[in-house]
Amino acid sequence: MRRLLIGTLLGLTVALTASACGFAGNAGDTAASFSPEGEALAAMGFDVQDIAAGEPAFAGAQAAGAAAANAAPEASAAPNASPGTSKAPKRKAADGRKRRVLRVLLAKNTLHGEAVVQKKDGQTVTVVVQRGTITDLTDSSVTVKSADGYTLTWKFGDNLRVVQRRTTIQPSQVTVGMQIGVAGAKDGDSGVARFIVVPVQK
Repeated sequence: MRRLLIGTLLGLTVALTASACGFAGNAGDTAASFSPEGEALAAMGFDVQDIAAGEPAFAGAQAAGAAAANAAPEASAAPNASPGTSKAPKRKAADGRKRRVLRVLLAKNTLHGEAVVQKKDGQTVTVVVQRGTITDLTDSSVTVKSADGYTLTWKFGDNLRVVQRRTTIQPSQVTVGMQIGVAGAKDGDSGVARFIVVPVQK
């Protein structure tokens, strides 16, 4: 199980302990293929399919699976469950839905912080994460301002991945005013961006 402790970088810290069996209950095995940065962005409520598009290992496996599915004959419908099959009590299902809704709201309301992610090999890595609006942009960095006024300048790291609408784009394609989620490493008073997600603007 994963434990999520929400906070901010200036007095409130986000700590995420991830088990090797996958990141979030509703993400299934998908997040098990994510990098620590991808897992941290998933913890903030960003679309796991957007994140998967920026994960080379997962994207390659997904493409291979899609090709195999297209080549395979159409599967027959599954038989109906036998009359004796028991169903989960409605109350338990409702409680489960409420807990999922609370987790989603908690994640989507997280603006910035640090996530301590446990990798499959048991090692932990600290990832800095932020949700906000791009206020300044250069060829080598992006400055992001969160809704609470917290501002951080992120240097573009090596092998930076940027995803918009489930498609990998170049860092030069992001623009001032865009809402983004960014994850990477802390470097003094700035961050080193390793993964940027541009969510669908609402």
